[in-house]
Amino acid sequence: MSESSPASVKSAQLRRHQEHLLSLSREFQTTRTAVSNQKTRNFLVGDARREISEYKNPVEYYSIENARVIDIQKEAEENLNAASSLYGQLLGESERLQSNQSSLRKITEFIFHVKKMFQE
Repeated sequence: MSESSPASVKSAQLRRHQEHLLSLSREFQTTRTAVSNQKTRNFLVGDARREISEYKNPVEYYSIENARVIDIQKEAEENLNAASSLYGQLLGESERLQSNQSSLRKITEFIFHVKKMFQE
């Protein structure tokens, strides 16, 4: 019988350990994928169950949805009122600025005429 050298024994052990590690890595990846798929399925099933339970009592579901619609309508009305108010303020400010612009033009013309009078 031939004796194996310590280096070849260690090499064989290393190769077996690498194969074992590769096998465990594949098994871990398979398990991780299965767990991820299970989580996704549970999430989707939970959503479906919640929707089904909402439709089991349509009157309650309608009441909840109706309340949401009313809340959204109120919010939209408040936003429109605020926008309308702001628009009115902006129009007033625009008129004031136009008035100021007109006054400044008159003052500028007056100063120009006064300056022209003193230059002559």
